[in-house]
Amino acid sequence: MTPIGKKLRDFLYRFRPLPSYYGDDFKQIYEFLQHSRWWNRERVRNYKLRKLKELVEHAEENVPYYRELFAKHGIKAKDINSLEDFSKIPVLTKSKVQENIEQLKTENFESYNPVIAKTSATSGAETILFRSAYLESFRKAVIWRIYHEYGFDFRDKKATITNPHSFEPDAPVYEYDKLENELVIDTSHLVARHFEKAYQALKDFGPKMIWSHPNM
Repeated sequence: MTPIGKKLRDFLYRFRPLPSYYGDDFKQIYEFLQHSRWWNRERVRNYKLRKLKELVEHAEENVPYYRELFAKHGIKAKDINSLEDFSKIPVLTKSKVQENIEQLKTENFESYNPVIAKTSATSGAETILFRSAYLESFRKAVIWRIYHEYGFDFRDKKATITNPHSFEPDAPVYEYDKLENELVIDTSHLVARHFEKAYQALKDFGPKMIWSHPNM
């Protein structure tokens, strides 16, 4: 989609329910989360096991890193029939992710419409990760279920303090997302010379919720 096309889409969706903008996957996942929260322990365990088996089978068939790892350790996806079996798979450490990022990509990588994600870099250099468009919808649905638990609804005023897009000294201290009704402040501006401007923006906006990671 072109930048102009995206701006037009975002403008039009300001007048529609926000879940419609997030898409059908989001709406279906959110409904599932609302229903599954009442499952008993056994049903949750069975669901986890089924999803883990699907994940391991997918990794064996489509991910070069895991295909080689499983062969090296004599692991077969069909033999993973319990959570205890799953624990036999070697742990994937941060360093191994950084060293094997290309091998960890599925062979049909682009078909998942991957979304770039990054770690917070609090323990060192940031790590670039990817998740599918479907899992991005899942992430949003989980977050919105939490929001709703605390009485925050779609398009209520929210301020987000987040990782900076860049460390350019002339970058805006804050941005306003009209679609989400969200004030976004990045941490590179939480310094003495910009603090008053960021604080005043928060005060003027009057958010119902301020969302941030604890380290920020």
